Amino acid sequence: MKRLRLQWIGILLLVAILPALPAAWTAQTLFSQLLDPLLETDLMAGAEAGLASTRDLLAHERAAFLGALRGGARVDTLSPTQWAGLTERERASFAARSAQAGAEAPPPRSGPVLLGPERMTLAGEERLVAYVAAADGARCWVTWPLPPALAERAAQLTDNLRLLRSLHHQRARLLHGLVATFVLVYGGILLFVLVLGLLLTARLNRPIAALAQGIERVAAGDLETRIETRGAGEVARLLERFNAMIARLQEQQQELVRLEKLAAWRQMARRLAHEIKNPLTPIRLAVQQMRDACPRGDPEYRALVNEGAGIVEEEVGALRNLVTAFSQFARLPETERVPLALEEIAADLTALYPQEQVRWVWDAGRDTARVQIDADREQVHRALINLVNNALEAQAACGSAGAIEVRAAAAPPTPEHPQGEVLLSVLDRGPGVAPHDRQRIFEPDYTTKPSGTGLGLAIVAATVARHGGRIAVTPRAGGGTALRISLPRSASGEKGDPA
Repeated sequence: MKRLRLQWIGILLLVAILPALPAAWTAQTLFSQLLDPLLETDLMAGAEAGLASTRDLLAHERAAFLGALRGGARVDTLSPTQWAGLTERERASFAARSAQAGAEAPPPRSGPVLLGPERMTLAGEERLVAYVAAADGARCWVTWPLPPALAERAAQLTDNLRLLRSLHHQRARLLHGLVATFVLVYGGILLFVLVLGLLLTARLNRPIAALAQGIERVAAGDLETRIETRGAGEVARLLERFNAMIARLQEQQQELVRLEKLAAWRQMARRLAHEIKNPLTPIRLAVQQMRDACPRGDPEYRALVNEGAGIVEEEVGALRNLVTAFSQFARLPETERVPLALEEIAADLTALYPQEQVRWVWDAGRDTARVQIDADREQVHRALINLVNNALEAQAACGSAGAIEVRAAAAPPTPEHPQGEVLLSVLDRGPGVAPHDRQRIFEPDYTTKPSGTGLGLAIVAATVARHGGRIAVTPRAGGGTALRISLPRSASGEKGDPA
């Protein structure tokens, strides 16, 4: 399974890495296409030309401002409101420039230009500012308003041109940074997907490894193998089906072994029945002739002959019974199934045994008595007689009193038997069956009774199997044995039911 795990990891790596190559190439191409229009030479040239044009306009405004100052035109002085709107830094700048021009405070008149004009923002408005001297020697700051659009355009063009030049100088670094960011993000996602895939693979690999080991054990002949199933999903259902399949294989193997034993015992029983049956008739006839030829004058000798003949005839009768059991086991009669109600089976059985010996119990009342099965009446009758006789002998062996209980019940439908099943149980209060005997009690030539042939329960089990049923032996609560037979219900329903 290590090789399978490596294959899973290799597949995950290929699935995760292969899309990364075209994705990285696509990202680099897109970033290049986004940056190239911004770094075109014509775009930079246009921005520089626009900035030069704006500078010319600003120069024209300066010239007009200077012309107005030299021509004695009326211009705005720095108002108290504008002075109050200046920041401390701007005021310090004005003071430094005034000191540079040899002035201590701005006088309220205009005159020759001493400093400027310069573009400044006063109270949120773009203006040209100059420091001038009046005819009387007084000095002051004067301002000239600039068109708002011109100042805004100059600022935008300056900023844009600075940005374009910065992008142009750092193009490669910017492109590498964008690609590196993409690779880093994609790599994190790739790593997360890979770790998640490994965890899922390990989770999937464990039950598959257990399944492979289970298959190897089954191939080696271990049908006791079962695989633990956890959770839900397709893999869990697969393991459950595997366990169910192995259970069916185990049952089929046990059934096959049982059938092989039955076949071997039937062949042997057929031969034994033939070999034993042939000399029985001559033995019986010879004994009768010996008894008839015995002299009548000697009573003691005649009594001895009659006693010996009686013993021989008794043993010959026992051998005939054994031959009959062998014959029944070796060749079961053909099964002729007909719809048969449980009350008919009960009537046949109660006709043979008094209520002090056998008592029928209907678990669901008399409705159960009308339930039908498809069965051979004679074979089912003989099988139940065999079980009842065994139960009576078991109770007599331990001196237990009370009637044998035959319990009948109807089981609900199952996938194997959609019509449902009938359960017949023969319950006694005998010594019970030891646990190690329960698995072999239905095998031929296996008996727990000193005088048993070991064929009775084997014939019963074969009869039940021919009817598509099952038989099992379990301990009875409170002591004793319960022999339970399950037979499929008839498709015709209950007696008197049109279904």
